[in-house]
Amino acid sequence: MHPFLVVGNVSIPMYFTMIIIGIAIATLVCIHTAKIYKLKKRHIAGAGIFAIIGLILGSKLFYAISLIPELIETWEVVKATPGESLAYAFSGYVFYGGLLGILIALFIYSIQFHQHFYRLSNSFIPSIVLAHAFGRIGCFFAGCCYGFECEHPFGVTFPLDSDKPGLAGTTRFPVQLLESAILFILFIVLIYMADYKKFRKNKKESHPRFDAFIINTRKNLLPFYLISYGIIRFIMEFLRGDTYRGKFGSFYLSQWISLIIIAVCVFVICRKRKRSADEA
Repeated sequence: MHPFLVVGNVSIPMYFTMIIIGIAIATLVCIHTAKIYKLKKRHIAGAGIFAIIGLILGSKLFYAISLIPELIETWEVVKATPGESLAYAFSGYVFYGGLLGILIALFIYSIQFHQHFYRLSNSFIPSIVLAHAFGRIGCFFAGCCYGFECEHPFGVTFPLDSDKPGLAGTTRFPVQLLESAILFILFIVLIYMADYKKFRKNKKESHPRFDAFIINTRKNLLPFYLISYGIIRFIMEFLRGDTYRGKFGSFYLSQWISLIIIAVCVFVICRKRKRSADEA
């Protein structure tokens, strides 16, 4: 839509601007959640560096993997221009790849520096969601990850001078903004869970089952987040209009990944509950 913000003679890329804003605010949030989970600032800083490296490597590697079918179809062009083809293969980002990269990086850090992985992930998860929400706003400005064609009042019309193939003058559903809004809500829920003891002090009524659920979940924000976002992403994919995401059978690649993540997390949660019941 508006990939650049022009200030005088300077063009500022909006996508990376929103990413930087998101990371900056997310860093402040992470400092707060680190106090909740009693992590030292040096570990948050160190794990943060690991996480950023994992984010970049994972998101770009997954993007390259998603282009393998296209590269195979144009193999003659790839052989003729290996440098350009390689640059193209690693030119984009895939969120699930970045998320996996972050989690692997945090796991490596937890082993290397003898930290509890769940405490690290609990501290970072709300920040990841917040940065992701800003990133989706960046997608809207850049005109990527766009929605299906629709009419007003819900549609947003691409400018006639849009450099996106086939999008100039078309009206599409702003799925990026919808996902961003949902992610902001999920962020608030996660912060509420993480800092539940502070919020609970202000209430006199007791709800034992609800309290037990929140207290147990705040110790395991990672599976709760993965299941929540898996459901969100699975639904959001039906609202998108970009068809180059790779479709396998009835679902797109991200939907299959979402289903796998949800299934694995549900299995892990059920197994932990069974183990706790057996020990009791």
